[in-house]
Amino acid sequence: MPTRYDLDEHGKIRPDPEDFDAVRETPDDPLKSSAENAAYKYQLAQARKLIRLYEFGQLPIELMRQMEKLAERSRGG
Repeated sequence: MPTRYDLDEHGKIRPDPEDFDAVRETPDDPLKSSAENAAYKYQLAQARKLIRLYEFGQLPIELMRQMEKLAERSRGG
């Protein structure tokens, strides 16, 4: 269970090593550069971390509200 989060150099939530491990096998897009593929995998890892923090109610309040809106929209509400 995640209990805290760190911010990266851009002020975004930094993924944990387990988040990177979970997206490691994601295939690279042959039409993109290695930097673009690495950035995409970083975003996937960030999304995974955000979802885990959301599930445990540990996101900053601003992000929690945004996630709740997204969840409501995905349910058709």
